[in-house]
Amino acid sequence: METFQEIVPYQNLAILLDGEVAGLSGFMSNYFASRVPSGSAYSILNMKDDMKATLDQVSDDFDAVYVLSTARYSDEESQEFYHELSNRGIPSFAITGRDQVSLGAMAGLASSSFIPNLARRIAIDVLNITEGQNAKDLPVEIEILEDDFVINMHTLNHLEIYPDFDLLNQAILLNLDEIEGEVTWSIESLIYEALKTNLQLASATQEVNIANQDINIAAANLKPDIKVNTSATWLDQKRVDASNGQAASVSWLANATLTQLIYSEPAMANVAIQKILKESASASLRQAELDIILESARAFLGYLQVKSNVRIQNKNVDVTNQNLDISKSKERLGYSGVSDVYRLQTQLAQNVINLNTTVSNLNQAKININRILNRNQDELFSVVDVVQGQMISFGSNEKLKDFIRNQRDVDRLADFFVEKAMLMLPELQQLDLSIQAQERSLLSNKRSLYLPQISLQATIDQPIRYFGAGVAPAGFPSLSRATQYAAGAQVALPIFQGGLRKANIERNLITIDQLEIQKQDYANSLEANLRSSMQIVSASYQQVALSQQAAEYSQKNFDIVQDLYRQGQADIITLVDAQNASLTAELNANNAYYQLVSDFISVERATGAYFFLMNDGEKEAFITEIISAVLKN
Repeated sequence: METFQEIVPYQNLAILLDGEVAGLSGFMSNYFASRVPSGSAYSILNMKDDMKATLDQVSDDFDAVYVLSTARYSDEESQEFYHELSNRGIPSFAITGRDQVSLGAMAGLASSSFIPNLARRIAIDVLNITEGQNAKDLPVEIEILEDDFVINMHTLNHLEIYPDFDLLNQAILLNLDEIEGEVTWSIESLIYEALKTNLQLASATQEVNIANQDINIAAANLKPDIKVNTSATWLDQKRVDASNGQAASVSWLANATLTQLIYSEPAMANVAIQKILKESASASLRQAELDIILESARAFLGYLQVKSNVRIQNKNVDVTNQNLDISKSKERLGYSGVSDVYRLQTQLAQNVINLNTTVSNLNQAKININRILNRNQDELFSVVDVVQGQMISFGSNEKLKDFIRNQRDVDRLADFFVEKAMLMLPELQQLDLSIQAQERSLLSNKRSLYLPQISLQATIDQPIRYFGAGVAPAGFPSLSRATQYAAGAQVALPIFQGGLRKANIERNLITIDQLEIQKQDYANSLEANLRSSMQIVSASYQQVALSQQAAEYSQKNFDIVQDLYRQGQADIITLVDAQNASLTAELNANNAYYQLVSDFISVERATGAYFFLMNDGEKEAFITEIISAVLKN
């Protein structure tokens, strides 16, 4: 009761008793009166055969439910029972402990062996009585049972109840790795969402849009430039009088100018170069997409890996509690000293620390996924494991497995991927486009040595109105109101610019050489990285099977050692060593699997295409192409 109130400070408690026990209303009322925390009201309710009828008794006036037993209900009915209480926002505490908590009760505080031991004890007592032993001489307490404090984290999160960390550290946490949100991500759906919402990718998309506008800006220099303006001029009267009728106090004029570049090699080269740079920006966007896919996939796999590690560490805490119960029982019976208890209590504290650290890592992995998706970083979500989704990469294809049997096959496969990467990688495409841009600039600088720039300009001037025009003397023309035109062409060829044009040509040649070197260096690095990645994949491939075997054998060894310790045939050091070896092996097996998937996806990134995002037809064609290439070599 006190533990329940530490989690939920209830004021009005419903206590559900089985019908036979509830019949002893007076006794049960007195029993609970001394145990319900002061300041809290309680009501004893009778469990009905019909589960829904029992639920109907629990009105919304109750803020907590204490359940002594749901033995009359099936597991499915008990699960529905606790689920309904949770949906109504009512926390539940089950006296029978773990079994009920695993079905949906929020928490429980009883030994996991309580019911089996109690049944066994009653059977032994009945046997003794039938053999003539006086019942009054039989003990009625079981003192060797330890409390097994269990909390269902799924139910706790659903109820939005947040106990103190100190309290959580004392409990076995069920469903700790089961975090549910409104959104469920598979690796594919998460990647597609990232491609729509990721801010880095949005920024790269804007670079393409900017490059498109740069083309328009460059092309504008080759299109007509038309300017229209109007002006008004004010003159003092003396100037008007002295103009002999050729000026006015106010002259309002209009003017239009047309400028057209007929031929300009630098302007035309600029347009061509900007188009190449736009292609480079598109390749850069493709590179950003590939990087976001890789980052999203790694974040997803990392989350799954840590999520599984939480489950493993939580199970290890549970096992340590079981060992602690065994050691306490042995200490009470005189089979071992209290040092075993202290040793396991120390081990338990360390295991809880490891669990808390892993839970923290899981929360960080969740934050990282939400950051990539540009979502609220505390948003909860569910995930579909790659095992459940049957998504591993091209390495999981059954047809391909027969062609990756030895080091020679791995090298052949690496040859295939290197060839693919040279054709598909946007990083290499960007270097090729940079070389093209420099070559076009080189051509322009060479042409500037002998090709002129030709332009055309035309103007039109139109007087609109004169105010206060002077009077022209006899024989002088009056102020003109006629429209005036002018047109001209210009041909310009620089003769000497201090060696600027030749210096530009030399600079282009050096830059092209530099880019060719960079391309070769990148190609060499790409090939080395790809081949190294294939070696890593090959090692990871073998490690998965070996680590799974190690986990299986270490678990069998621990089961044997734990049983021997229970019987007094193994010491505490052997028990702890076997448990730690089993934990390490299971963590290694779990990490090896997700590392293998991550390694395969890294290889796919290095080639410029992701197998697991292809449709079925594309996957089949890709595998066929791989097999053909491997067999050909």
